[in-house]
Amino acid sequence: MMRIVVGAIILNFIFLSGCVKQSDTPADAFKIVQKAILDEDWEKYWSMLSSDSKKRFDNQVINMQESFGNLADQVKERILKSMDISYDELKLLDGHKFFINFMHDRKADDYSATLFKTCIITKIETKGNRALLYLEDDEGHQEKLPVVQEDGKWKLELSQYYSF
Repeated sequence: MMRIVVGAIILNFIFLSGCVKQSDTPADAFKIVQKAILDEDWEKYWSMLSSDSKKRFDNQVINMQESFGNLADQVKERILKSMDISYDELKLLDGHKFFINFMHDRKADDYSATLFKTCIITKIETKGNRALLYLEDDEGHQEKLPVVQEDGKWKLELSQYYSF
């Protein structure tokens, strides 16, 4: 019995220390992102997003930059303050920087972050280069997470969850 417990501890340690480096399977992609969130490694998280997900962030920034000039000065100041950037920095902002800033500013109790920290994969449905991960957190909440294969590696397809 003691060997089983020690084995489980070692496997947990290996998982949390980052043995999964490649996203060869949909589950690998999730584990890499899960570890990135636990480590607050937002660059790694960004690297695991699908090209469509990244494009959504780029388009959001372009829309913000284009509409910024039409806003009242008070609103402009409030937006820049909330993003903790200057107007010159806004002009240079891209989807990648926007994502990194967003993740740095997320709340510790944010549902999506909490879900990634505590959930497990209960089922995987794969169809061609797309898969759907069924997740469940430690309180029984269930979510579905789409992943897509790009250039032979699996990436999270989160663009449908963005509010923009």
